[in-house]
Amino acid sequence: MQAQHITIIVVGMAFGFGALTYYIHRALTHATAKGYNLGYDQAHNSRRYQIAALNQDLADTLKKHQEDRSTLAQLQQGLTEMDARAQQIAQQLKASTLTQADHITLCSVIQTLDLAIRTWNTMPGTDPVKARTRQQVQQITLLAARVLETIELAQTAINSQPNDLGQDAQPGAAA
Repeated sequence: MQAQHITIIVVGMAFGFGALTYYIHRALTHATAKGYNLGYDQAHNSRRYQIAALNQDLADTLKKHQEDRSTLAQLQQGLTEMDARAQQIAQQLKASTLTQADHITLCSVIQTLDLAIRTWNTMPGTDPVKARTRQQVQQITLLAARVLETIELAQTAINSQPNDLGQDAQPGAAA
């Protein structure tokens, strides 16, 4: 082989290695860029799914908040109604000034008048006073029954009101 052929082969091989190096470098750069783009796209999609999940959580939380506000408004309205009812009952109780002590006093008066009638039975000439006293005893007995009924109705109205836990109050239960 002649020197010209060897020179051509060496120059061709050098040119081939240069071209091969260039194409390998270009392929690596392209692959790196493509891989970067794929990774970037995957990361972007992942973030997009995270954002969508966070938006869904936010929407759920907003819906729950609105439900809570609605419930709070209903509770406040119920509390306002209960306050109004309590004030109404307090006014009714103030208007009804009759107490258990009044009933006891009337019963005591009835017993005293009964004693007076029994005392006057032994005395002659007290028939008009005895008749009038018997009539007063009957009237006071009816009045005492009405007073007791009024007191019991007031107590029933107080005890039938719901307590602050939303349950019916029991008579004698501590508030």
